[in-house]
Amino acid sequence: MRVVDSACSRDKHVSQMIQWSATTDHGTTTCRLLCLWLLFHLISTCEIYVDGDNGIDSPSCGSLNSPCKTITNNVKNLSLCISSGEYEPPVVRCTGIVRSDCRNDSKHLLKWENVTIRDCFVNWTASCLDVQITSSSLIDTHIYDSVSYISSFHRLTIPKGIEKIDQLIISHSHLHRTHIILLTSDGPLRFDGNIINASRIYIFSESRETSGNRSILIADNSLHPNSFLYFSITSHARVITIVDLINNTDVLFESIVEPISPDASSVYIEWDLLEGDEELVDLNPIRLNLLENRMFDFGWVCHRSPGVPHINLTRNKITSINMSWTDALEHPRLNSSLITFDDNEVWTLKVVADNGEGRVRGHIMLFVFQQNLIHEIFLHSPYLSHSAVDFRHNTIGNVVLSKSSIEGDEDYNDIFTKNLLGFVIFWYTYPSFQNNTNTLHMFNNEFFVIELLVSFPSNRFPAQIVLKDNIWYNAFKPTQDATGLRVTSFMCDVHLINSTFQNYSGGAINIYSERSSVVIDSVSVSECKGGISISSDISNIHISNSNISHNSDRSEGGLSLYGSHNNVTIYNCTLFDNESPHGSAIASSMKMSHIDMKDMIVRAQKAIEHKITDYSTVVIYGSHKAGNNSMTCGEERYMDVSESADSLMWSCRPCDNGMYIIGRGMMREDKTSKTDCKPCSSGAECQFGLTPQAKGRYWCGVNDKEELQCLLCPSDYCKKESHNWHDSCLGNREGVLCGTCAANYTLGFFTSSCLPTSECKSQWMALFCIIPIFYFIILVLLPIGDGSIWKSTSYFIQTVPLLIGQGQRNQVISILASIFLNPSTTTGLFRGVCIGQVDYVEMQMLSLYIPLATLFVLSLACIFLYIYQKVQERYTIYTQGYSTLIMMESTDNNGIEEESRENSTGEKRTVMSRCTAGLITAFLLIYGGLVSTCLKLLFCVQLESSGWVLYNAGSISCDQPWRILLIILSGLFLIPSPLALLFLRYKLKGTQTKVGRDVLTVIDGCYRENSKYWEAVYMVRRLVISVAYVFIIDERCRGHLLETICLLCLCGLTLLNGQVEDTDERYYIIIQVLILVPILLSLVLVVEKFAGK
Repeated sequence: MRVVDSACSRDKHVSQMIQWSATTDHGTTTCRLLCLWLLFHLISTCEIYVDGDNGIDSPSCGSLNSPCKTITNNVKNLSLCISSGEYEPPVVRCTGIVRSDCRNDSKHLLKWENVTIRDCFVNWTASCLDVQITSSSLIDTHIYDSVSYISSFHRLTIPKGIEKIDQLIISHSHLHRTHIILLTSDGPLRFDGNIINASRIYIFSESRETSGNRSILIADNSLHPNSFLYFSITSHARVITIVDLINNTDVLFESIVEPISPDASSVYIEWDLLEGDEELVDLNPIRLNLLENRMFDFGWVCHRSPGVPHINLTRNKITSINMSWTDALEHPRLNSSLITFDDNEVWTLKVVADNGEGRVRGHIMLFVFQQNLIHEIFLHSPYLSHSAVDFRHNTIGNVVLSKSSIEGDEDYNDIFTKNLLGFVIFWYTYPSFQNNTNTLHMFNNEFFVIELLVSFPSNRFPAQIVLKDNIWYNAFKPTQDATGLRVTSFMCDVHLINSTFQNYSGGAINIYSERSSVVIDSVSVSECKGGISISSDISNIHISNSNISHNSDRSEGGLSLYGSHNNVTIYNCTLFDNESPHGSAIASSMKMSHIDMKDMIVRAQKAIEHKITDYSTVVIYGSHKAGNNSMTCGEERYMDVSESADSLMWSCRPCDNGMYIIGRGMMREDKTSKTDCKPCSSGAECQFGLTPQAKGRYWCGVNDKEELQCLLCPSDYCKKESHNWHDSCLGNREGVLCGTCAANYTLGFFTSSCLPTSECKSQWMALFCIIPIFYFIILVLLPIGDGSIWKSTSYFIQTVPLLIGQGQRNQVISILASIFLNPSTTTGLFRGVCIGQVDYVEMQMLSLYIPLATLFVLSLACIFLYIYQKVQERYTIYTQGYSTLIMMESTDNNGIEEESRENSTGEKRTVMSRCTAGLITAFLLIYGGLVSTCLKLLFCVQLESSGWVLYNAGSISCDQPWRILLIILSGLFLIPSPLALLFLRYKLKGTQTKVGRDVLTVIDGCYRENSKYWEAVYMVRRLVISVAYVFIIDERCRGHLLETICLLCLCGLTLLNGQVEDTDERYYIIIQVLILVPILLSLVLVVEKFAGK
């Protein structure tokens, strides 16, 4: 707004906006010019109004409503003041000391507005009672009271009887490198909207009234570096002083986490009771409101007062707050003081609150913190102070609370609810008698660390600390040594209910109590270096419905109890997988105490990291009572129970070398099982403290007596090296003898491993269906059944797969198949073929399909040709008569001789002859495979846990109906086949028919005249090899035995017809020795292998 700067009139009273009565010890030209300028206005005949704003004058300026901006320096007469033009505001400069004087003004008003004062040293006089400095700039200026001086920091010495400023307003001004020291009295004090830069403001306010209200407003100020505001307030006890700090901002302030710069501004307020005033009052005389400020440092000190002031801090962002009040008087009419912190962000808050003997008179300090973000709080209430705290919805890093008591009134308990707190320390001590029950309630909070020190040695009733529904979690590095809750109590009841602790490297709960009561109910402690540790004397301890699991330490695992003369109850708790060298779950060494333990569930961990341990899980020394408890040991650990009248020990111990236990020792409702170990079974190795190891190529199972039974696996079903007894299978297999494929896997061709069902293709069935047709064509068109090369090759093809292992066969097949088919993307080799989900029996039946289908097709062809010939013969007889038939027989006889000559000369055979020869050839070719497949389906082993099962498919029992049919067919057709072959040769011997001669050609083949029966010997040999291949499950023994059988067969063949008739007798002995040497060597190998078994 525009304010009159100066006015001049000859006959009227001059109203001056600025009055100076300047006396200088050293006069200067500047002061003379200023006086001349004022005199010029006094004697002017016109009334001119000039303001102090910058701008351009209008032609009509000069009135009260439209004052001119300025009078330029080159003015020669007053008419120029109403001329338009640019201007600059006036600047008042001073040298020396300037004394202010308001005696000429009836209102004693000093009012500066829109002026700039630079380099002035102003000495205030007592005549100015109403001071208003608005919209002005004070630069390098000092303003101080002429009768007061600062004798020490923040202490003002004021002579008695001096009048003070009733009303002080410093508003919307710029204070730059300015120092102000002023004394005020009862009127309003307003310091708002100012820009304070490198200035120091000292306002001393002393009330002379004995009642009423006074207001101090410090608002909307902008604080620049090196600025300091100090307000000292002194008043009568019946005068209610309201101090409002609102929306003050430090320009350098960005966030509370920044360290305070040495140049940062600060605000300091001090209050004291008027000296000698100790009158009893009903209302608290001081109220402080701190609202929406952004600054670095704030301080509040309250000296002698009837009680703690009412304080309200709301929505402030302040780096450091220091508050204290001391020397409270006895004012029984004051019931309480309310200190409220709401929605603030503060880095450091320090509060020292002492209302002295106010406790005796019932005065209570109530601290309420809601929705604050604070890095650290130090709240100290020493001596005999009486206070209560209420923390709700706060996020606080560190809390240090020191008090002399906890309030016992229901309305004034210490309460912490729904806070996120870091490191918390509470110290409660109270040496005097008290008739009520004190309580600390902490509900629904999240903590890092809490340390409680509570001592009430003289209480008639013990104090109560209730911690309920809280969460303790260590989010810092696990190596940091931190304890979640540490309580030291004397004559106090501690209740810890429905809370969780996790990830503490210094233990979850440490309680030291004397003459106290400790109740722990529904508490969860996990992943800590030490669970719950209680050291107490003459106390009652009750632990119930809690879960203490997965904790470990060098000395303490789950629950540790120390002390003497205690009464302990442990009820319905769960302790899983805790670890320590001694008493991993519960360890108690209390003396002269009684422990009642019931309905406990304990599970011991198998793996123990400590090298020195006694394997004890529950250890109690002293009087005890245990009932209806359950305990489970780790795998391969047996239960060891030792109990006497004054001790109890439950242990989970490993078996010694050569011994084992399957499963784990346990106790159910005080009944124990698996309390000893068993000797290690063959096929396994047992070492101290380790899981029994199955030997390579062995599978181990557990029978009904929980004993290991180990058997050699089918070829390439199990691991070749030693392994855990329950982890034997290879190639995605599982189950008994690894005979079953895992989920989503199935059996395949050309591999012993199970293949993913996702890789199976049903199109392979079409190929399997047409393969017998190709075999049929080959066997009919090519005369391969009677050549020596074919005989040797077919025998080799049938024998070699039996002599080499399944793994070697699979490797050879994979390498060959990878050349023509798509290899695996992981191994680069062909992994096999699968057509869908099939079991072992279905797979073997599918493997028989090709040979049996080939036989079936050949049989159908032969039957069809035979019927065709018979029908043709009957048709010929019917049409041509008997004479023709005679001629046909004569022709047939002649044809036989011709066929004989044709065969001897290599002529082509008839279709019937080829078909019959192919049928016999196919049967001889597939005989070994048929026998080995049938024997595999018939080979069963007995397992005590599963009964008789197929050796190659342990999940299939041997009481299936199809096995009866298979036994009958094998007994009727496969085993008697060598004899049937001899009988067939005997029946066809000397036959003259072309078909008969072709059959004999296949059967006799290339054998010598006296050894035509050798094909039957070959069949017997294949039968023996198949039996050995199927029923001898030890691969090494089977290999040696098969080699020996083949060698014996070779030697036998040589002995039976191995020499020509014209051999020289001189070499006969040498030949016989050469024949006997391999026989003897083979016998030695067999004897050696069996002796090694």
